[in-house]
Amino acid sequence: MASFDLYSELKLDVLDRAEEETGVGASEFAALADRALDRAYHDILGRRPWLFTRATTPYILTLQGSQANMATLSVGSASAVLGTSVGTSLVGFRFKPPLGVTTYRITTHASGVNLTLEAPFQGPDALVAAPVTLFRDEYPLATNIRHIIGIWLMGTTDEIEGPMIESEMRDRYPNPIVGTWPPQKYTRFAEFMIRLSQYPTQSGLAEVPHTVIPADLSTTTTMAQIVIPRMWHWVLADAGLAHLLDIKEDSRATKWLQITEANIAKMAADEDLKVLGLQGTRRQTRREPAWR
Repeated sequence: MASFDLYSELKLDVLDRAEEETGVGASEFAALADRALDRAYHDILGRRPWLFTRATTPYILTLQGSQANMATLSVGSASAVLGTSVGTSLVGFRFKPPLGVTTYRITTHASGVNLTLEAPFQGPDALVAAPVTLFRDEYPLATNIRHIIGIWLMGTTDEIEGPMIESEMRDRYPNPIVGTWPPQKYTRFAEFMIRLSQYPTQSGLAEVPHTVIPADLSTTTTMAQIVIPRMWHWVLADAGLAHLLDIKEDSRATKWLQITEANIAKMAADEDLKVLGLQGTRRQTRREPAWR
């Protein structure tokens, strides 16, 4: 049997090299070894958007085009009535009146025409069957998304570039934002939310390649559940050992933490070769002329 294929084998190796009993329940540090290996696992995964943490299929983001409608709304009220019923939910959209710079998020949408805004309408004048724009510039992400690799419109070469820093987004694209297709930029303003620099004027689909947030290492029961490639499992064992020794306040922890850092650098260099290709790397670094 291989030494590092399964979590149980990784834990056995860590306990053995930490000079702890390896029988079931024999060592008081057995439970702490679980914690140490989980810490080591997520420490490595958090270093960069590794290829091995990428989802095999992208998240599909549905962009919703803006809508024109009529609305009636009193100054100081957060309840608006649309002139034309809308069958799909407008929760998460914004309400843009014809005058003023303030747009309002829609928090409830009932009976097709009744809207509740996030704050009372500031005017300057009441709306009576006035033209308004309903748009969506903020979109939720799936809760397993860690790093966004990019956002590309399906069927095109167009990319929504980012992420921008939120403060820069607000400086460059202040309210009231305008509509365009496709939007140019995005900012990730919350863990699982993005905001676009312009609201989409038409509906469309975008692919979002991303890395995932895997379960704790200690919960895995098969090798396939461990996202770090098999050839690097020994690095994971060394990292787990470093963290366990640190928990034990063992002076050897410093040595193994240093070894772990060097090994993670090897992993990163190996991944760079995968991304660039062996010949691609050579073309970037060689000094001889490209011709003979």
